[in-house]
Amino acid sequence: MSKYTVALDFGHGGADPGAMWMGVRESWLVREIGRHLVHHLTIISQGEISVVCVAPLDNEFAGKDSLSHRAMLVNSSKADIVVSVHINAATNPRASGFEVIYCPGSRKGLILADQIHEALDTGDNGNILPRRPGPITDIQCGRGFGFTMLRKTRPPAAIVEAGFITNDRDQVEIVENCSNISTCIAVGIWNYFTGD
Repeated sequence: MSKYTVALDFGHGGADPGAMWMGVRESWLVREIGRHLVHHLTIISQGEISVVCVAPLDNEFAGKDSLSHRAMLVNSSKADIVVSVHINAATNPRASGFEVIYCPGSRKGLILADQIHEALDTGDNGNILPRRPGPITDIQCGRGFGFTMLRKTRPPAAIVEAGFITNDRDQVEIVENCSNISTCIAVGIWNYFTGD
């Protein structure tokens, strides 16, 4: 029987491809990372983590639920934490690196974000460097209070921006290392629960 429940959200999907660059869609990449993440969480935790996906892993069916509805699914799932996976984009193609974002004032959210950031920074994530030395709040990243998964969910939450789809180097690393990136995220989640 599982000791912990993790709610996973994957950005965009369906008719909403999210960020696109050179024919690669964010919605495809986050679901590829997501498929591996579900598997790696089960393996790393030896079955102690159960996963609730509030956004479908099948891109064809994704994007039909509003963010508010997905937040409601998180809250009704009784999840211990929520992690939302995205790929960043910028008008400046030199912008690069992964980011982990949390809600200001959430001590547990900061701890979760810090564990995931550290695992991505020290693990084999395909050589995607951190954009910043540690996790940041949604306000610090310039998005104000705009992240539904941080602001409308009850469990501690973190958003992982795995790199920039608009940076050629990041995009190649993400495309070639979805499994490795998901392993790092899974390690960070597991470390959050075990206190490592």
